[in-house]
Amino acid sequence: EMKEADGSEHTGHTGGVSHFDKFLYVTDNDGLNVYHLDDLFSGKDELVEIGTVPTFLDPAWCYIHGDYILAGTFYEPVSYETPEEQRLTTPAGDQNTSLITVFRLDATQPLGVDPTPVAAISTPDRVQGFCVTDTGEVALSTSWSINSSMLYLYDAEKLTAQGTFAVNGVEVPLVYMDSASLTRTVKAPPMAEGILCIDGRLYVLNESACNKYIFGKLLSGYGLYSYDLKD
Repeated sequence: EMKEADGSEHTGHTGGVSHFDKFLYVTDNDGLNVYHLDDLFSGKDELVEIGTVPTFLDPAWCYIHGDYILAGTFYEPVSYETPEEQRLTTPAGDQNTSLITVFRLDATQPLGVDPTPVAAISTPDRVQGFCVTDTGEVALSTSWSINSSMLYLYDAEKLTAQGTFAVNGVEVPLVYMDSASLTRTVKAPPMAEGILCIDGRLYVLNESACNKYIFGKLLSGYGLYSYDLKD
């Protein structure tokens, strides 16, 4: 069971999990809740928050790549609106609605993350997961309700900064994920969320604990499925 720092029950909307060094990061409103990673494997009944890393947005997912941790928002009209400043027209003319903030990992910091943002990435809507593949692409997992999910893959070499964006008053390089760098789109089963690439395969985790969408308990996604990126 997850607990707040004061010992009260955690009731936030979590959607992403990552770990680095001795820290476990879980998305929550406005940032990443941080826990001791050892507590997860110690047999304890509770995980007690030790602090929060502000992401300067309301993250729906998080992902670690190399020396960086990324946290991004989810947009769906009416149900999950994002702030107006996150809705950008890309150089290709696309209307992006969500944003990722990027931070450098640093084991010497109290919570393992340098709190100063280093980059921002503009993305389309309904993003539930993000990963860098070993096929030279960056993948987004997008889904909403029981509609088919869509996996969008982008050419990593084309994802270069084009301008800047102010994150908490800090001007950082801004990267757009849009049709100019999109390499392919894959239609996938509903409720795709977290994704990870291992040995050329994209593994997809489904939403499985939401009774709202488990009609007759027939549509729950209790397993992983994978997509061969080399096909």
